Amino acid sequence: MYKKLNDFKYRHVNPGEHNADDISRGSRNIDFYPTLKPLDSEPIARDSEELLALCRARGVNHLIYTGFAIDCCLLISPGGMVDMSRYGVMCSVIRQATTAVENRETARDELVKQIALWRVALFFGFVYDDTDIITAFSRI
Repeated sequence: MYKKLNDFKYRHVNPGEHNADDISRGSRNIDFYPTLKPLDSEPIARDSEELLALCRARGVNHLIYTGFAIDCCLLISPGGMVDMSRYGVMCSVIRQATTAVENRETARDELVKQIALWRVALFFGFVYDDTDIITAFSRI
């Protein structure tokens, strides 16, 4: 039954058979934006354990997340806020530097993003405004 339900969900819900070709084509082109590629001297973590090891080696106990899907990827992917907070690392976000997985009913007001930001503030760390971060970093 589990396999049948997953097959049905794949075909009709996420991603849907009608999206399979687009996803296949797009997956072949996934890469860092050229100016954002890690330098050869910069480490890359592929999962929570590697990210934790990098944090511990550098004395990092607070991560500030930016990017896509604060309610999905940034929250629950390997290296995401759920895993890292369980290791005792504070996890914050920059409000203007993230998006969420919205739908037709929520997109106009970014309701899912607002709820996810509230969740970050409640359970994981802080929600920073971009101007505050830029000002703070300019003083360093």
